Amino acid sequence: MRKSFTTLMLLLAAGSLSAATPPSAGLPAPPPGQGLDYAALDQAKLANEDASAERAGQPLRYAVAHRVKDVGVGAKAAASGYWTRLADGRLLWQLPIHAEGARNIDIGFSRWFLPQGAEVWFSDGKRSISHGPYTDANNPHSGGLSLPMVPGSEALLELVIPANKRDLVDLQLAYVSHGYRNLDGIGPDKSGSCNVDTICPQGDAWRDQIRSVGRYTFNSGGSSLLCTGQLVNRSNGDRDPLFLTANHCLSSAAAASTVVVYWKYESPTCRAVGSGDNGSSLPLSIAAANQSGASLLATYSPSDMTLLRLSTAPPAAADAYWSGWDRRDLAPASAVAIHHPQGHEKRISFENDPLAISDYEPTPRGDATTHLKVFDWDVGTTEGGSSGSAIWNADKRIVGTLHGGFAACGNNDADYYGRLFKSWAGGGSAATRLSDHLDPVAAAPQTLDGTGLCDAPVVTLTSNADPVVAGSDVLYTATASGGSGGYSYIWDIDGDGVSDKTTSTNTLSARYNRETQFNASVQVRDSAGCETTRQIAISVIGHRVRPEAPLGQPVEVCGDGDSTIEPGERWRLDTTLLNAGERATAAEAYSVFTKSSADSIGAAPRDDFGYAVTDSSQGGQCAYQYIDITNQVAPLALTPAGTVAANDDGRTGVLDLSPVNGAFDFYGSNITKVVMSTNGYIGTTSATTGGDFNNVCGPVPADDNNGKRLQVLHDDLVAGSLRWASFAQCPRPSEVGTPNQRCLVFQWNNVGLYAGSGATPDGDFDFQAVVYPQTWQIVYQYRNSIPGNGDGATVGILDPDTNGHQLTSSCNQPQVTPLRAVCFYHPQNLPPPSADLGKLRLENPLVDVGNLQPGATKAVSAFFAMDPTATCGSRYRIGLAGTADANSGNFLTSTREFLIGSTDNCNISTSCALSLPPAVNLRPGVFFNPVRAGNGLVSHVVPVNGELPVFFAAWYTGERDRQPTWYIVQGRVQDNQVVAPILRVTRDTTATTFTVQRQAVGTATIQFISSEKMLFNYFLSGIPEGGTEVLTHGFQGLASATPNRTGTWFYSQEDGWGQTYDSYVSASVAREFITSYLYDDNGQPRWVLTDAPADASGDLPTKAFKVHCPSCGWIDFFDSETAAGTMRRSFVAPNSGTLSTNFQFTPPVPGSWVRTDIPISLLTPVQPEQP
Repeated sequence: MRKSFTTLMLLLAAGSLSAATPPSAGLPAPPPGQGLDYAALDQAKLANEDASAERAGQPLRYAVAHRVKDVGVGAKAAASGYWTRLADGRLLWQLPIHAEGARNIDIGFSRWFLPQGAEVWFSDGKRSISHGPYTDANNPHSGGLSLPMVPGSEALLELVIPANKRDLVDLQLAYVSHGYRNLDGIGPDKSGSCNVDTICPQGDAWRDQIRSVGRYTFNSGGSSLLCTGQLVNRSNGDRDPLFLTANHCLSSAAAASTVVVYWKYESPTCRAVGSGDNGSSLPLSIAAANQSGASLLATYSPSDMTLLRLSTAPPAAADAYWSGWDRRDLAPASAVAIHHPQGHEKRISFENDPLAISDYEPTPRGDATTHLKVFDWDVGTTEGGSSGSAIWNADKRIVGTLHGGFAACGNNDADYYGRLFKSWAGGGSAATRLSDHLDPVAAAPQTLDGTGLCDAPVVTLTSNADPVVAGSDVLYTATASGGSGGYSYIWDIDGDGVSDKTTSTNTLSARYNRETQFNASVQVRDSAGCETTRQIAISVIGHRVRPEAPLGQPVEVCGDGDSTIEPGERWRLDTTLLNAGERATAAEAYSVFTKSSADSIGAAPRDDFGYAVTDSSQGGQCAYQYIDITNQVAPLALTPAGTVAANDDGRTGVLDLSPVNGAFDFYGSNITKVVMSTNGYIGTTSATTGGDFNNVCGPVPADDNNGKRLQVLHDDLVAGSLRWASFAQCPRPSEVGTPNQRCLVFQWNNVGLYAGSGATPDGDFDFQAVVYPQTWQIVYQYRNSIPGNGDGATVGILDPDTNGHQLTSSCNQPQVTPLRAVCFYHPQNLPPPSADLGKLRLENPLVDVGNLQPGATKAVSAFFAMDPTATCGSRYRIGLAGTADANSGNFLTSTREFLIGSTDNCNISTSCALSLPPAVNLRPGVFFNPVRAGNGLVSHVVPVNGELPVFFAAWYTGERDRQPTWYIVQGRVQDNQVVAPILRVTRDTTATTFTVQRQAVGTATIQFISSEKMLFNYFLSGIPEGGTEVLTHGFQGLASATPNRTGTWFYSQEDGWGQTYDSYVSASVAREFITSYLYDDNGQPRWVLTDAPADASGDLPTKAFKVHCPSCGWIDFFDSETAAGTMRRSFVAPNSGTLSTNFQFTPPVPGSWVRTDIPISLLTPVQPEQP
C-alpha cells in the first residue's frame, strides 16, 4: 500500500514450510571459502531510501538483492560451491551464503532445470528450517525460480543429484536477498494493534474470501519487496490460478517470475484489539504453504491493476478459494478488506459506510472515476504491505484493489482502491485489461460468485525412459484416481506450454529428434471439469557432432603457393569432428559443409547472435539522414526511477508498438513494447526503470537489468524531452529490404551530460534511434556536438541474459561525432552480398560420418575451389552446418570467412582441375523423415537454359499448437547443394486484390545424397535452434504413375498459393498425393491433403491434420485427421487443367477456401513416367 506518513517497517519471521530433512543432515559443514559472502548493509542509507520510496508510493522493501553471476551448476555456470558424495552414491553440492547482519535471506535463479531424481534444498545456517525438496516437479516452464526466505544471516543451498545426471542439471543463481527488516517479533517494527486477526469472530462470515488471500514477495530493480494479492474466479470456473494485485507493486514479467506466495499466514488465535500481543508479528513458519513463480497477464496503471497467473495450482494445504467479483459501475454501500499489513499475518478490516467513486487523491491524474474511496475504516486499517489486497462488497465480490492512502491505526483517514470496473476494459488490449482473462468464454457477466476447491483427481506422471534416447519412443503414463472419473488427458510433450493432444486414454507415445531438455506435463480433467496438472523433467540424449576446435586456416591444394586464396585455385579446410553427445551416430550419418557469400559489410564486427555493426564512414552501407520529429509529436510524460527528477534518471511510459505494426525481432524475441530511458537507452520490457546512469562496457548492466536493450547513447544524461513516432514510409530509406518501409523513431532532445547536483548539464544535443520492423535494422543518429564525443558513453545493443549477445560500436571512446550514423543489421537481413556464390565450388560438402561413438573423433577435409572468374575482394564463408542420422540431428554455425585475393595480390590460376562428385538427379516429389512423419519438403528441380537449375520446395510442417503451416524454399542447385532463404508467405486479407507478402524467416541448406534421399539443414527465426534431418522420398522404390502429374500447379491470377502433386503407383493402382498450400481467413499459411486414384473424378475428399513443428516432439498424428472439404480437378493437357475447391477449415483455424473451375498450370517441368 502506498502511504504518506512516517517510515513503515516490516516485521517478518521466516520459517520452514517443510517438515522434511535434507539428505545432508548430520554431515559436517562445507569447508570455508566455498560460498558467497556479503558485507553488512548501510542501515542509514537504507532508511533514507525507504523514506523516499514511501513518499513515492512504492511497495514495501524488506531486502537488498545482491546480483550473482556465474554461480550454479551446469554448462553455463562457473565452478563454485562444494561437491561431495553421499553414502547412497548420490552427489551433493553445497553453497553456503553469509550476509552480514541479515535478518533473513532468500534467493532467486535465472535458470532452473532439474532432471528426474534431483533435489534442491534451501536452509538456514543452523538447518533448523529447510525448504524442500524441490524436484523436477518444480521446474518452471522457462527461465528461473525464486525460493522462500529463511531467517538469519547464514543460509545453505544444496543440490542432491544422481551421479549419472550431473551434466543434466542447469541451475544459475541470479540474486541473494539480504534482508534488513526486524524478523524476531521483538521491537518496534510491527503492524498496528488496531488490526483484527482473520480468525476472530468478525471473520466468520468471510471464511471463503480469507482463503483466497496470500502474501507474496518479489524481486525488482535490485530490491526484494512484498505486497498482498488474491485468487480470482473467472467465467468458465476452471480454477485457473489467477492472482489479482496492484500495478504499483508489480508490473513486469521479470518481476512476476520471482514471485513467492505464502498461504494461510494467519494467527491461530484471536488476539485482543489494542493488546501488545496483537501488535507483535508471528513467525512465518505458521504459514501453511508457499509456491513460487508467476507470469504477467495484464497490468494497467490508471486503476492500479495487475493480474498474474501463478505457475502452479495452489498447494493443497492452502485450501484455496477463488473470489468472485463485481464489475458494475457502482460504489458499494459497505466494504471489507483482507490483507497482510506490513507483510505480517493476515488481517480483516471493515467499512460500514458507503464508498465514493474518485480519483487517486494522493497523486491525482484528473480522472475521477478510476478509484473507490474508503473515507475511514470502522474496524481495523491497512498499512504498507497491504498493497494489492482486494476490497469486497456486501455480496462478497471484489470491486477493487488497494492502491494507497493515509489510513493507519489512530486516524480516520482515507484509502483508495483501483476499481475493477475500470480495470475490466483497462487500456483496450489483453495486456492492459481484465476482460480477456476473467471472461475467457466471452459471456460478459456483470458479476461472478467465487468458487472453492473441487474434488480434483490425484495424478502421477511417469515416463518409461530417463533419459530418453533421440529417435526412440518414450511412453508417458498418467495414473489418475479420485474426482468424478471420466478423465480426459491434455498433454504437453515438449514443454512449450501449448497443448499437443487431448486423449481419453492415459498413455501417450512421443519421439524426439535432437538433444534437448524440457518439462513434459499432463492435465487430467474429470467429468465435472476438475483438473490436476503434473509434470516431469525430460532429458533427451543423442549424438552431438561438432568440430573439436574452431575451423582453422584453409590449406592450399592447387595454386600459386602464395598463401592467398585466389581465382582458379583449390583449397582444403581441415577439421576434426567430435561426437560430444551421449549416443553414437548410426551407421548412415552425414555432416554437411555449406557456403555463403559474406555480405558487403563482411569485415564489420559481429556478435555471437550474428548482428553486424557499421557506421556512416562506410558510405552507402549506413547513411546519415536525421528524421526530426520535434515539431511533429508532443514530448512523452516521464516517470522518475527513484528520488531524483524524472528527466535526470527516469523513463517514459511503456510504448506499445503493436497498434502501428511496429513489433520487431531483437535477439530472437518479438519486441512489442519498449521503454525509453532519459539515460540514453531503450529497454524492451515494461520493467525498465530508466535509472541506469552508470554505463559499462561489459555484458551485464550496472542497474536496471530488465532484459534486452538498445544502447543509443548510454551515459549519465539529463534530457530535455523524449519523443517517439511511427512512419508508414520511412523518410530515411533502409539499407536492406524495401526502401520505403515502415520505421519507428525514438528521439532525445536538448540533452546534456550530468554535471553534479544542482549544476547545469553539460551540452545541448539531440540523437535518435530508428528501427525498421520489416527488416529489423536498427540505426542510431547523432545530430550535433556532444561534449567529449561520447568518451563516457556506450553505443551498442545488448542481451544480458545470453553470453556473446552484445555488440558495441563504441564504449568510453570519443567516436560519437556530429552527423554520424551507426547501423546494426540483423543476421537474417544483412546488406546484399558482394560476392557471387556460384563462384565458390564445394567439391565434397557431404561427409559420411559413419558410426561415431561418444567421445570419438574423425578427421575430415572439405575441398573447395574458386572459379577463375571470381572477383578479387569478394568474401565468402564455409562452415559445418550440421549432422544427422535417421534418429536425430543437430544444427551448427561453425564457419570460416576468407577473402579472395589481397590488396596487391590477385593472380588467376587456370591449371587446377575441379574434382566434383557426380550430379544427383533428384526425384521430384515429397521427401520426409520416416521417424517424424507429418512434415516434409515437396521439391522439384527446374532446369534453366544457360544457368544453374532452380530448386523449389514447399515445406509442409506445423505451428507449436500443431496447426498446419508451410514455408517456401527456393534457390539454385550447384554441386548437389542448395543454399536458400526460407520464406514465410502470408496473405493480406485487407487488400482489394489477391495480395501476398513474402518474408525471409530463416535459411536452409539442402544436400542431395541420392535421387531419393537428401539432407535438410535449417534455421528458423523465433525458435531456439535449427535442425538437420535425413529425408527420404515418400514413395521410395515405388514407380511414378501414368500420367505423371508430379509437380507444382498454380493459378496464375492468384500468385502465392497452389498445389503440389506426387504421382505414384501403389498395389498396381495409379494414385496422386496432392497437398494444397493456401491461407485461412486471417491470411495465415495452411495446408490440406488429398490422396486419391489418379483417374478419380468428382469431388475428392480432403483431410487436415495436426502435425509437429520443426523443433517439437513427434506424436502419432493420424488420429487427428479431420474432414476439410473436397476438391475436383480435370486436365486438358499434361501441364494444364481446371480446379474447384470447397475446403473448410476446422476451428480454431478460421475460414474456408472456395474456388470454382479456375485454370491451373504446371509450374515445374512435365515429368516422364518412371518405371
